[in-house]
Amino acid sequence: MPEFSPLSHVDTSPGFWEWDLQGGSVLYNPILKESLGYAQDEFPDEWRGWRSLIHPEDLLKLSRNFRNYIQSKIEKPLVEEVRFIRKDGSVIYVLIIGKITQRADSGMPEKMVGSHIDITSQKRASAELTGVRNLLHETNHLAKVGGWSLDLQTNEIIWTDIIRVIFEVPADFVPIRGSVINFFKGEENRQMLRDAVGKSIASGESFNMELLIVTDKGREVWIRCMWAPEFEDGVCTKLYGAIQDINEQKLTEERLLLKEQQLATFIQHSPVALAMLDRNMNHIAASDIWKSFFGLEGIDIRGMNYYEIFPQTPEAWKQNHKRGLAGEVLRMDEDSFVLPDGKIEWLQWEVRPWYETNGEVAGIIIYTAVITEKHAYQEALILAKKQAEQALEMKSKFLSVMSHEMRTPLNAVIGFINLLLQDPRPDQLENMNILKFSAENLLILIDDILNFSKLDAGKVQLEQIDFNLNLLLHNITSSLQNEAAAKDLKLELITDSLIPEYVTGDPVRTTQVITNLVSNAIKFTPSGKVSLISTMKGQDKDTVTIGFQVVDTGIGIAMEMQGNIFEMFTQADSGTTRKYGGSGLGLTISKRILEIMGSEMHLSSRVGEGSTFSFDIVFRRGNKTSLAGASFEPDKVLKGAEILIVDDYPINVKVVKKFLDQWGCACTVASNGSVALEMVKSKGYDLILMDLQMPVMDGYEATRLIRKLPGEEFGKLPVIAISASSAPEVSARMIEAGMNDYISKPFNPIDLHNKLAFYLNKFRRF
Repeated sequence: MPEFSPLSHVDTSPGFWEWDLQGGSVLYNPILKESLGYAQDEFPDEWRGWRSLIHPEDLLKLSRNFRNYIQSKIEKPLVEEVRFIRKDGSVIYVLIIGKITQRADSGMPEKMVGSHIDITSQKRASAELTGVRNLLHETNHLAKVGGWSLDLQTNEIIWTDIIRVIFEVPADFVPIRGSVINFFKGEENRQMLRDAVGKSIASGESFNMELLIVTDKGREVWIRCMWAPEFEDGVCTKLYGAIQDINEQKLTEERLLLKEQQLATFIQHSPVALAMLDRNMNHIAASDIWKSFFGLEGIDIRGMNYYEIFPQTPEAWKQNHKRGLAGEVLRMDEDSFVLPDGKIEWLQWEVRPWYETNGEVAGIIIYTAVITEKHAYQEALILAKKQAEQALEMKSKFLSVMSHEMRTPLNAVIGFINLLLQDPRPDQLENMNILKFSAENLLILIDDILNFSKLDAGKVQLEQIDFNLNLLLHNITSSLQNEAAAKDLKLELITDSLIPEYVTGDPVRTTQVITNLVSNAIKFTPSGKVSLISTMKGQDKDTVTIGFQVVDTGIGIAMEMQGNIFEMFTQADSGTTRKYGGSGLGLTISKRILEIMGSEMHLSSRVGEGSTFSFDIVFRRGNKTSLAGASFEPDKVLKGAEILIVDDYPINVKVVKKFLDQWGCACTVASNGSVALEMVKSKGYDLILMDLQMPVMDGYEATRLIRKLPGEEFGKLPVIAISASSAPEVSARMIEAGMNDYISKPFNPIDLHNKLAFYLNKFRRF
């Protein structure tokens, strides 16, 4: 595109023209022709000659507007800004003003006169001004600097756009005196600013301050605020200044200062012998252990030369120091050194350069450590501890997730089994009991696996309750009959008639061990049979000793593997897992449970002939009483109680609600803590069953907010947590949140009934 015409080529004086629209379209404008660099006779005074000199874009606009002007028959003149192309190819801007002075009887124009003014210099100045303004805006944007002013007479505040960016306010934000100060963080900051502004108004003093603001988006940003006052007749009428975003610079300075402080503290309290020296080998800092190791306690060695302190330094070490000062990192795992007292020590050392910000080596750091057998042993222990902690952390994370994910659906399974058992069909009763038996033992198995750390630490608490041992063994074999039948195996139960019907002990742990052994026997027995044998081994007036054997005709276990078979994740050979499946964890769990019971697992096996696992358990004699399930008839305490169930899992809600309905409670459901909070505000409840893990708002936060509601009743309202997480993991958080008690999923209906009755009897509104 042609450029602006140089000013030296421009005639800025106005010219006049006339146009005979009917007499051959004569357009006479000699001054403009000369301004364009043409002689008067170089092209005819006709429209076709002039139009070739008009910029194409402006020609279209001019032609269109001229037609509209003629057709409108308005009396006002036509005014157009038009670009003309000079003979040398440059462009000038011309303001054209014209008016029709004569029309024919038909109304068609016959003559038009007007003037033109060369406005190229004005356009160029305007463009340069716009360029300067844009340049100033861009440089201010890059420097994050904005301007401002405060008219003290009108209280009007003017901000440039950059300041709005710094304060993160909308583009149309209008600052108001008195409210802007609220952007500055803390009363101390604000008062400092007020005092400075007051001094400026009173004495004319200018200020340059670093202040911390909180932007409209809540970010803390450091700014530099600069201003100067303006006076008229001795009175301050205006403040004007600039604001710069220095947050990055400030944070960098703070980080550098913190690093310097941390470095000095680190070196002083470093658990190794460490010294920092400059290029002249003068001490800058040294650790307490360094000074102690070299007998320099109580001496400020900063500024002291290394070779003056250690004149016996070998020449080889001096060369190493020079190499370090040249930028090389040197390390020696073993080296001898003579201490000032003449004692020879074997050391591990390292020489490392440190650098100025410009990248030049500013000195070296020397590290030394005494190499001893004890030190090596401690290093090995530290490594082992670190690996163990990493393994425990991974295990803990896995168990935490799996605990909740597995127990939640199992809650529904056990809950509905309990409901179905309240009124089963006679032909379903045995199957339902087996199903309940299996589900409950699956829950215990999950609990034991997910809490394997408790087994490791010996923290599993054994129950001591009366149970029918023969019935337990029968239930175990019944629950595994289908598994055995699928492989055409005979599964037999052989019990000693001398064994008492009822014993006192831990039926669940006993079941877990026996079920695991029988299930394993079925898994690793291709053909033949599996036998579960119980034998009376001994007794006195208080206890009986029962021997258990699980005998199979399976693949057997090689003698060399029998010592390892009880180790975690171990199976007889590498092909066992691929062929038969399993994790190799079951025998480990069973062995440790028996150890907690005071028993021991024994193994006898031959490859291809089968295996026998055996152990003895000492039980206390039990009372021969009926262990039928407790009745869930509603009583006076529960009947009519208003209970709010807060749970996001519909199946869990359904299970809990069915039991509460049977007990005569009135139930309401909230899908998360936020909904529950609003419901509690609007209606009184006698008790809340609160799930812990929920979307939107969890049970902890909901309970905290309920406890904070105004009114004595919200402080006394019983809140019982009901969750798939184990109680030890959440007990501290429950107490902190203000919960009263805890029910674990899957829940025992009797436990739920009893806890509801206890808290409703104690706190229920009547």
